Amino acid sequence: MAKARYKSLVHEGPLFPEKYAAKGFSFDGKKLTDQAEEMIWHWAIRRDTDYVKLDVAKKNFIASLKSVAGFELASTDDPKFKKLVDEMFVENEKIKETKKNKTKAQKDAEKVKREELKEKYGFATVDGKKVPINGFMIEAAGPLISRGNDPRLFTWKRTTEAGDVTVNLVAAPKEVVAAMKAKGFKVVSDPGVLWVFKYDIEITGKHPALRKKVNFGAASEIAQGQDKSKHEKALKLLKKWDAMQKHIEAGCKSGDEFERQRALVTYLIQKTGIRVGNDRDLDSYADTAGASTLKVGDVDFKGDVLQLHFLGKDSVPYFNEVELDPWAAKALKDLARNRCATEQLFDKVKSFDVGNFIKEVCPEASPKTFRSAIGTAALCEALAASKIGVNDEQKKAAFVRANLHVGKVLNHQKNIGKNYGDQAKKMNEAVAASKQKLIDLGEDVSEKEVELKKKLALAEKNGMKDAAANLRERIKKNNERLVKATMRVEALETKKDLKEATKQTALGTSLNSYCSPLVVYSWCKDVGVPTNKIYTKSQTVKFDWAATVSKDYWKSYLGYLKAE
Repeated sequence: MAKARYKSLVHEGPLFPEKYAAKGFSFDGKKLTDQAEEMIWHWAIRRDTDYVKLDVAKKNFIASLKSVAGFELASTDDPKFKKLVDEMFVENEKIKETKKNKTKAQKDAEKVKREELKEKYGFATVDGKKVPINGFMIEAAGPLISRGNDPRLFTWKRTTEAGDVTVNLVAAPKEVVAAMKAKGFKVVSDPGVLWVFKYDIEITGKHPALRKKVNFGAASEIAQGQDKSKHEKALKLLKKWDAMQKHIEAGCKSGDEFERQRALVTYLIQKTGIRVGNDRDLDSYADTAGASTLKVGDVDFKGDVLQLHFLGKDSVPYFNEVELDPWAAKALKDLARNRCATEQLFDKVKSFDVGNFIKEVCPEASPKTFRSAIGTAALCEALAASKIGVNDEQKKAAFVRANLHVGKVLNHQKNIGKNYGDQAKKMNEAVAASKQKLIDLGEDVSEKEVELKKKLALAEKNGMKDAAANLRERIKKNNERLVKATMRVEALETKKDLKEATKQTALGTSLNSYCSPLVVYSWCKDVGVPTNKIYTKSQTVKFDWAATVSKDYWKSYLGYLKAE
């Protein structure tokens, strides 16, 4: 059992979702069972998505229908089935329209009900303090929807029952424990964990269950303490950076194959920022890779330049070229030589072996800590090299560009959004329109300035001091119109450029998980920009523990990463 984080923990347990309300649909003249209707409904409401076009989704949906609902369907292209899907789709559109047209009184009543449920189930009492819970609702039955080439796509997530749930209660009153057990929950008492309750969701097919843990909310002291500890460990690792580099080089030159592979995986993480990777059953998960799970065919060499090409997280294709140190290039080439493309490149090590290699230099660190250290240091280096600008929008843009650099370093790639083309077109139109407005305004400002200056000259000639002062103020305000309009055009152009630059990089991942909030708060103080220009409202709450940091703290991360 881990070290205790709290002395007492009491809560109401999870809230179960409402079950699907059958609508009485029929297929081929026969009324559907509630289970079959629910499963087909989920297919129907996604009729216009890319998911239902995939063969793996069709195959899993048909198999799940048979195994869960006993419903035999030869093909999703069956005309009768497609007719049923269309009927359900239309019904769902009607339901959405009804929801949209609810009266204010109805919406207010629903909001009150949600707040009541949140008050009851959304908080725990930890050591006598009210602490938020990060999602108190059990996940409803439904299709498994995931990104990338996932072999589990549209398998069916079965209904979670009370007996599938384990709740954590520490020093709770006997009657509370008894009530939880009476509801059918399993009860444990573990003050060393961050979760309040957990459960497994069984899915159709020969796939492992989905494991869910519901933790304390990000704004809780417990979660914030964990977050703070993570970034403290990352800074400790950076302070041992030179020792780590020597450790990696010595390992890569080792005569022991296991040692050499551990060092090479760590070197690749340090050099490219890719994830460590975990072994996965390819029948249950997409064939994605990380540093430790690369196949021989995922790498090529041009001299000492390593070419990487594989499916990363969420099946996003990853391509990169990186120049290696000669000793690392030799070790990698030797490892890949005369081997089949489908073989594991690092066949002697797993991710935890890499973790142990890192701990030999920094006992507190892990591969993820390694990435946090790289990410935060890379952010600081990019910020130090940035042109900050004078106003808040320009400063925000400088930060976004620095964060974009981190996203690229850590391989936070994403697929380009389906609507990106339309969004880019609208943004280009908005920029063009604002530029035309600026031209028109410039002409108007010039004309008025000429008129006002004539009046000013006359007022000064006639000794009309008050009138002259008023006219000077009007000239100033007239010119300010042009300055403000110019700034609006610049802001729109910057937004457009950043939209284009970040279309394939997930910026939120680095901010939420890898870049130290101490650095963000510190830099904001140093350049004089409000943190709400960088963080969302929820991020501000999550990271407010860092708000008292000094304005020079971020500079303590500079100099650790050597220029590539």
